[in-house]
Amino acid sequence: MKRPLMFATLAWKLRRELRFVWVALRDRRTPRRAKFAMLAAFGYLVMPLDLIPDLFIGLGWLDDLAVVSGLLALAYKLIPAELYAALRARTDSSTRAPDEPQPFRAQAHDPNVIDMPR
Repeated sequence: MKRPLMFATLAWKLRRELRFVWVALRDRRTPRRAKFAMLAAFGYLVMPLDLIPDLFIGLGWLDDLAVVSGLLALAYKLIPAELYAALRARTDSSTRAPDEPQPFRAQAHDPNVIDMPR
């Protein structure tokens, strides 16, 4: 039961980070070095040549994860703190997970509620 929740959480975090990168790349105030690091991360991800080939199932994906996350961490550090906070607030407000459904609470004066005999 916890594993699907973990994958859903990872999917929401990935979506949040992709949205942040997209917004940062399109913003004029983002430094060019940060944009270059983000584009290099994307390029490494889609490039057919890797440090460790993807034929080695776990190892090949692990090096992709390490290189891409390292380049994105570098890009995030190159963005000024004020701009980073503004971009993060802008993306966080638009990529929130849907709220959990609220339980139905009937009111005593609701005409649609029929009392059941006890």
